[in-house]
Amino acid sequence: MQQAVETTVGGEQLDIRSLLESSAHIGHPTKRWHPNMRPYIYAKRGGVHIINPERTIECLERAGRFLADITARGGSVLLVGTKKQAQDTISDEARRCEAHYINRRWLGGLLTNFQTIQERVDYLVRMEERKVKGEALGHTKREELRAETEIGRLNNYLGGIKNMTKLPDVVFVVDIEKEKNAILEARRLKIPIVAIVDTNSDPSQVDYPIPSNDDSVRAIRLITRRIADAVLEGRARFQRTEEERLAQVAEIEKQEAEARASSQAAAAARLARGRTAEAARPESPAETAAVDPETQA
Repeated sequence: MQQAVETTVGGEQLDIRSLLESSAHIGHPTKRWHPNMRPYIYAKRGGVHIINPERTIECLERAGRFLADITARGGSVLLVGTKKQAQDTISDEARRCEAHYINRRWLGGLLTNFQTIQERVDYLVRMEERKVKGEALGHTKREELRAETEIGRLNNYLGGIKNMTKLPDVVFVVDIEKEKNAILEARRLKIPIVAIVDTNSDPSQVDYPIPSNDDSVRAIRLITRRIADAVLEGRARFQRTEEERLAQVAEIEKQEAEARASSQAAAAARLARGRTAEAARPESPAETAAVDPETQA
């Protein structure tokens, strides 16, 4: 195994040592493995597959570049991780990079039946707005209590996608075995998938697999942090591009305004010169006779 392998996805170096310290290289027992993971497995130790950390870094760098490019074009990302080890990391990193997230339970049809899910999200937003304004949520105390309970329940499941008004451009998943429904829905809609894939999973199910232990809290946090950094990098590029575009638009508008002003000034100057020439032109005898009463008499 080569030693000098590292990546700087998101600006911070991630090397083999940090992966080993987070247990990202420890896979499942050899009897629970998927043959398609063979290219990512380095060896067997004590009946457990060892993931090649070099491949993890390579795949993470590739996924990071893809995410940065998507978000640099204004794309949105949905982070999904409902297992206990990933819940806090998913919510923390999603909020940090301003991405959408699901970290409690994947509701069936969240992507394929997005319109219905949006109706529940809209209901949640309206109820929260009424609550903030101090309006009554029900006619009786029981109705008030039920409404409060419903707000809490919906926030638990949909709180991370309240601002998601359209389908995401990319889905990032922790543990594709646990999030099978999310994988199936994203594949049906042809939404690219970036995922942490352990040795018991089929990496061909996702577009950008990142081979790693998907049960270690530290490994999940390490990789998800790099994913969030890549999203932030893409957003910064998008912001710079947008500022440059606005600057170009402003420059074009300025040039057009200057051109219009110059054209109007030239037209006014031509008109003034024409009037001056008309006033200075001597009258002909015929014109004088036409307006002189004595000549007419």
